Amino acid sequence: MINWNLGRQLAIESFNEMVGEFAQEINFQIEDTKWNWPRETVRKNGSVVGSPRDIVDTGELKNSQFIEDVSDTYKVIGYTADHAALVHEGYQIERNDGTVTDVPARPFIDTAIEDYNPIEAYSEILKEKLNE
Repeated sequence: MINWNLGRQLAIESFNEMVGEFAQEINFQIEDTKWNWPRETVRKNGSVVGSPRDIVDTGELKNSQFIEDVSDTYKVIGYTADHAALVHEGYQIERNDGTVTDVPARPFIDTAIEDYNPIEAYSEILKEKLNE
């Protein structure tokens, strides 16, 4: 006999576990020294960094991550830092002299999806729970 309530409970537990792991993977992408940058810069803490580099300067972006529980099967992982979208998508700065500087995108969420594969991870977690 199939216990549908147990199956639903295990599916929700598996989903929550996957969301937590995926959130960690996104922050790992922010910390990973893999992002190309066109020049050396001095960070707010005084360190000089070149390329490749991580995305952590003050830690504000990484520390602004949140997980919103919309329902048992719908979670939102996001970032509250004002510059989160700019870092992810890239942008341009127009200087007073009219020159434009391109700031490259560092798509940390996209790379987390590619590296972690949340759908496959969920499937594997659920299989393990069903086989316990």
